Amino acid sequence: MDFVSDLFSQLTALGPEMLVALIVIVLGYVLRFIPAVPNRFIPLACIVLGGILYPLLAPLPKADLAVRHPMTRLALIGILIGFLAWIGHNKFLKPIEDKVPFLKGLLDDDGAKPPAGTP
Repeated sequence: MDFVSDLFSQLTALGPEMLVALIVIVLGYVLRFIPAVPNRFIPLACIVLGGILYPLLAPLPKADLAVRHPMTRLALIGILIGFLAWIGHNKFLKPIEDKVPFLKGLLDDDGAKPPAGTP
């Protein structure tokens, strides 16, 4: 149980921006394994989830008279975080997936696992 509490405390120490980015990336991988979800909808789902999660996780800013709608601002920041997480996956994590031998067949672009015995 200490492992779970340590992991939870480390995740909450990351801050809301990094936590939303990690959740969005994990959601993308989960959606890849659901055959009913086409791969072209995964970036949109990640961007929308970032826009929903960030206002829920981020602390509300102090009363700033220049910002009329702070929740809208937080949602836009969340959309940006979701977009950046998706871009980060495409530019950094995807090339790593292609180079790791045991992930090559497991994480295909179409989301389906290859038949047994295929290289």
